[in-house]
Amino acid sequence: MALENPKHQKIASLLAQGFKPVQVASIIGCTPALISQLIKDPEFKEAYEHHVHTILESVDIEEEERLNNKYLAAEHRLLDSISDNVPMMEDGDKIKALSVIAARQEKKAERILRLRVPQQPQQVTIVQLALPAHAVPEYQVNSQNEILAIGHKALAPMSSNGVQNLFRQMEAQRKQASALPAPADF
Repeated sequence: MALENPKHQKIASLLAQGFKPVQVASIIGCTPALISQLIKDPEFKEAYEHHVHTILESVDIEEEERLNNKYLAAEHRLLDSISDNVPMMEDGDKIKALSVIAARQEKKAERILRLRVPQQPQQVTIVQLALPAHAVPEYQVNSQNEILAIGHKALAPMSSNGVQNLFRQMEAQRKQASALPAPADF
């Protein structure tokens, strides 16, 4: 299915390849809002699905499987080698080896997921708010970037110890109040 607008066709193609809408907007030179509108269009969705199907058909599954088996065999040899040498490795080397192995596993899982479940284009909603200057509160800060006042209301910055002491005092007052006898009903 081909869209009349070549720009829209290119957007559908890029989304089908797995690019995010914001990335596509940057590549094409349009706004993310346009992509958001296109994603809602049934004709565009049909073109997108056609591109996804075409991409999936073009993947040589046998070649991908052979390459995956080679990586898997190399990975097993490497893991065996690392396992044999763990007692002699420095902690930093152990961590690096583990992170490389973990990254490989994550990439493999992502690739398999992409092949099995084509990505649907993400809907992007952009909202811009403009507040009048009088609605934005003015605030004052000290040299440690602690807020001293918001508008005309002064605040008292406290250290974490001060906050803990304040909570302890409030808890003691609450316990005192609950220990007092209830006033008698007249």
